[in-house]
Amino acid sequence: MDEEMRQPEEMVSVIDGKKVQEILVGRYLNVVIVDHTDFMKLMLKEDYRIRHNFMMLIGQWFICLSSSSEWDERNEGSVKLSCKLKPELSKTNLWPWVTYGDSAPNEVSVSGHQTESVERLFAAYLSKTEWEICNPFRQFLVAMQKEDRTLQQILTRFAVEWCDWVVKEEKEIQGESYRIASLIASVPSVLL
Repeated sequence: MDEEMRQPEEMVSVIDGKKVQEILVGRYLNVVIVDHTDFMKLMLKEDYRIRHNFMMLIGQWFICLSSSSEWDERNEGSVKLSCKLKPELSKTNLWPWVTYGDSAPNEVSVSGHQTESVERLFAAYLSKTEWEICNPFRQFLVAMQKEDRTLQQILTRFAVEWCDWVVKEEKEIQGESYRIASLIASVPSVLL
């Protein structure tokens, strides 16, 4: 890895949704130009509840984005896609699986460009749903709504890629999570 790409590791609280968003989207997805196959493979190995919570975060992201009144050519495809998805997603319970007593750490050492550490942080974040019962993903989603529109488009592409992976690779085909992934994967996303 080039010296410019090497970042020192930092300890990150897994309940800090804004910081998790910054690392996942702002540092990792925004810089890593390779495909996300390794991230997806690692995520598919996680507990079903964590994968389910990832899908619920994605569903909530599309609902938030569909209500966006400020968009331009950088995130136009994301907003249009989310508007197509909103009627069905609005009928869906998008709440995460509460995993009380989960053994995930409260802090994770992360390097913003290292797939394994970013995935480990994100998985731990998705497992800590009890810390803000009113909406466990609120900090993450609010931070994304304030983000640069290009980063909004990047997260949307990543979400669609995850949904494609779930439809093709998910072995524990169950309930809402798979249904939401199928719905998102079925909508043509040519603008993304």
